[in-house]
Amino acid sequence: MKKISYLVLLTLVLLFSSGCSQDGGDNAEPPLSGECQWKVFGMSPSHSFSVHSACGPKTNDLIKRWSFKTNGAIISAPVFDGNQAFFGSYDKNLYCVDIQDGKEVWKFYADSFVGSPAVSQGIVCAPAERKLICLETSTGNVKWTFQSIGNFTAPTISDSKIFVASLDKKIYCLDENTGEHIWEFESGGSIGSSVAVENKRVYFGSNDGKVYCLDATNGNEMWTYATGGPVISSPTVIGSNLYIGSFDDNIYCLEAFTGKEIWKHVTGSDVISTPSVYLNKVLVGSNDGNIYCLEADTGEECWTFDTGLWVPISSSPAISGTRVYIGSADKNVYCLDIQTGKNLWSYATNDRILSSPAIYKNQVFIGALDKNFYCFSDR
Repeated sequence: MKKISYLVLLTLVLLFSSGCSQDGGDNAEPPLSGECQWKVFGMSPSHSFSVHSACGPKTNDLIKRWSFKTNGAIISAPVFDGNQAFFGSYDKNLYCVDIQDGKEVWKFYADSFVGSPAVSQGIVCAPAERKLICLETSTGNVKWTFQSIGNFTAPTISDSKIFVASLDKKIYCLDENTGEHIWEFESGGSIGSSVAVENKRVYFGSNDGKVYCLDATNGNEMWTYATGGPVISSPTVIGSNLYIGSFDDNIYCLEAFTGKEIWKHVTGSDVISTPSVYLNKVLVGSNDGNIYCLEADTGEECWTFDTGLWVPISSSPAISGTRVYIGSADKNVYCLDIQTGKNLWSYATNDRILSSPAIYKNQVFIGALDKNFYCFSDR
């Protein structure tokens, strides 16, 4: 049986070649539509963690463009608005940094550790201890706060509403502009999963071992699916499929509208990383130290990449075209080829990486336990 302390630690972290086809068909990259954005945990409310190749670095020869030093470990994933990056630190600050030179624009002292934020329409909202703080992106001034008896996960913003989970077992729906409470739903366990929103439905995992689907308009339960262990991994919803990991060592694919199991794939340990989906591939890390690439439709294993025996991977892969970026507790940031799993590039930081990378304006950003926030770009 897993130790309770281990489960609590991993919950806090998330708070804040086979017969697989190699080219053509479903693996052809779709045309670029719209701007390259990364405004919430997972890039979009559905948590795809993927962008078109035009949004990412162009080569495999990356350099550290700059790093920004804080006074605490960084497990927060960053989000962006214009030329500004926003992320939290265990030094109790929410930071706004200029992505061009890595200089501080402003910081806000939250009096507790700060998790992964979200930005929308001139505001940035971030989870802190027992409160959700929303600030003006331009100044860092407080716009509103929302209190809870439990710590919050990374908020998701969709249709002018904020959907956020808490360790008090509840999902909250709030008005983006005022913080006004719209509805709440209580699950059977504390929630370390970030909420995914797609097709007017809300999806999340709970420590009661279930995956939940709610009506986004009123919070009514639509279906649940029971796994064999706590679900700290955040769900990813692509089309009619939902992908999520569990403490029972499995990666699941469920029908997003019904909760019916389509397939599951066993790994060598707990899965708390959020699956990323692109080019009909599912990428996800496991605490057995491996990064898995599976066929999105069948769960067939395409390849695995080993970062070290039993080196936990809580980081979620970020994908740009055929390049996959991910951090590991072996202290490295990796870039892998999505078709083959080949290691294209890596960079060694000074401590473990538990946070998830983000891709924005042809650069890769990630925080580490060495207290640094890194920016990588083409040489």
